[in-house]
Amino acid sequence: MRARNDFPDAEDIKFLIVSCPQSPFPCGGFSDRLKSFDYYFHIANKTGRVLIYNWSKPLALESFLVPPEGGLDWRLPPTLSFSRTEFQLCDGNDCTYNVHDKVIHVKATQKDQYEYMYSNVWAAADQKIAREVTASTFGYIGKADIRAKSLPYTVMVPVQRALFNLMFQPVPRLEEKIRDTMFSLGITSGNYGAAHIRASYPTKIARENSFRGKSGKRYDKEDSVLLEGFTKNSIRAVALHAVKCASDLTMWYIFQKKINEDTIPVYIASDSVDTINLLMNEVESVPFVSLVHSPLLPNVDNLHIDGNVNIGRPAENFDSVIVDMWIIKNAACVAYGVGWYGFLGALLTESSCRVSHQ
Repeated sequence: MRARNDFPDAEDIKFLIVSCPQSPFPCGGFSDRLKSFDYYFHIANKTGRVLIYNWSKPLALESFLVPPEGGLDWRLPPTLSFSRTEFQLCDGNDCTYNVHDKVIHVKATQKDQYEYMYSNVWAAADQKIAREVTASTFGYIGKADIRAKSLPYTVMVPVQRALFNLMFQPVPRLEEKIRDTMFSLGITSGNYGAAHIRASYPTKIARENSFRGKSGKRYDKEDSVLLEGFTKNSIRAVALHAVKCASDLTMWYIFQKKINEDTIPVYIASDSVDTINLLMNEVESVPFVSLVHSPLLPNVDNLHIDGNVNIGRPAENFDSVIVDMWIIKNAACVAYGVGWYGFLGALLTESSCRVSHQ
């Protein structure tokens, strides 16, 4: 369609634009915004639209990811005219898709996969198929959720993975960083495990357990969690369990045996650099495991791309978020915790070998 001489102005060419504007209203982090790529693609297909991603918070998505050569081009045509301030905000089954609208403009949200799964664009047959597949595969009968995190396998994973790879690849700057990091750590795709640890999330649990931030105040999302006392012991237990899950699962997947004398590299990623340093200092407590991690800046956590204080920072400041995600994606097996970041990486592995460690 993009090859047509009348693109994008022809009346029969319509668009579904997923945006994250520079505003105080949250869109969610990297995984929150991207995890529903297959839903948006399906909706665009069912309504005869071209799918477009148009981020500006903290920067354009093209600052980090681009369509691969010959893949699906989701970039915004520079001449396309639409309101950049008025969105269709879905609530439950509230999404509408007027066939006469040239542009349907929606804002990415943290729960969009649920809102769009049950929107009026999905025919009853779609929901019936999802329920039947879920029930026949897992003996699970309930609402149709084709990405239930509690299930051992996700329906349509091979399709989702192939579609993601047709839509997104890191920009050359990031491809080089991912390649160099894996080479320096001595790991190759499909031959190591990965563990993702959300030490500073969710905020509610941190507050209920009196976690404190480095500012000295009660922990807040804009702060970094302070590892001391009860907080340190709690996060240490979660982190060591995550590594054990990743190493056991990966050893079994690769060698079809439990760990006894061999070691397996486990890549650790976290939203807390202190948690990674804590693990590296206690590596002897995890026998038969070789822990590796990307180079860290002292006392610098990965930046959250939805933080308003981070708007305007150079793209390179966020590179570690994408590097971690792609190295998780390239692992043989993944142990993921709360939140969607680790789960999205696990969803996209070639093996679909994953486990929730929380």
